[in-house]
Amino acid sequence: MRNVSSKEFYSFWSIFRPDKTKRGKHILNMFKPYINNVHRFAHGEYYWHIFENDVESSKILFVGGSVERLLPISREELQKTSPKEFFNFFHPEDVAPTFSFLLRMFEILNDTPENEREYLTCTIYLRIKNASGVYQWNSMQYPHIHYKNSTIFNFKYAMVLYTNVNHLSDNFSGPMLTILNANPKGNQELAVYYAEKTVRTSNVPNITKREKEVIALLSQGKSSKQISYLLGIAKSTVDNHRQRLLRKFKVESSAQLVSSFIAGNKFE
Repeated sequence: MRNVSSKEFYSFWSIFRPDKTKRGKHILNMFKPYINNVHRFAHGEYYWHIFENDVESSKILFVGGSVERLLPISREELQKTSPKEFFNFFHPEDVAPTFSFLLRMFEILNDTPENEREYLTCTIYLRIKNASGVYQWNSMQYPHIHYKNSTIFNFKYAMVLYTNVNHLSDNFSGPMLTILNANPKGNQELAVYYAEKTVRTSNVPNITKREKEVIALLSQGKSSKQISYLLGIAKSTVDNHRQRLLRKFKVESSAQLVSSFIAGNKFE
């Protein structure tokens, strides 16, 4: 994909700027179901923020998670930071690709019928500076976007989730965007976009609830013995699940398996 400049990105973003609206507890309540369940989908330490989409005076309204460990600022400072200022924590080489990925994500959502957007899961992988000043790999997801209306893609608020996935860094050759289409009317399809490269698409295998639990624990670095204890099943059963998952995802290691699963993971 072609990288875009900051000027191009903010020019495009302005198209989606909504009218100002008052903020308050009702906004937090709107996102509460996603906040309460975010730990179920994070594959490492995480933090999140909810922002108002207004280009001239965009503001981060609420924050949560391990902000002080994963960013070089405090929770209070993050809440006073504009989305534009937040982008300064991105690795300089990842800024332009991330902007291009965000634009692509907006375009796809805009072209998708309103009643089908809930089936799309968009994830961007990029490097972000942590509390020690070290750039580490993070996944960037939008668990929920609150639209201005049901007919035009124009949102007022959005929740963004950042998860530290540096333990999977061997699987990243550079910034990446993945878009999972989990529409139940057809096969799940995963599209992968790379910076300055063409898109690659593939079908995502269907997995059982137990297999999801195994992958979630593998993503936390748990061994087969530990997973066996936590799930109350035999170690041999865990190993069988793992081998079956490797075949389903057509990968060779647990790290690649977890990476592929995160790319296609969906908030429910």
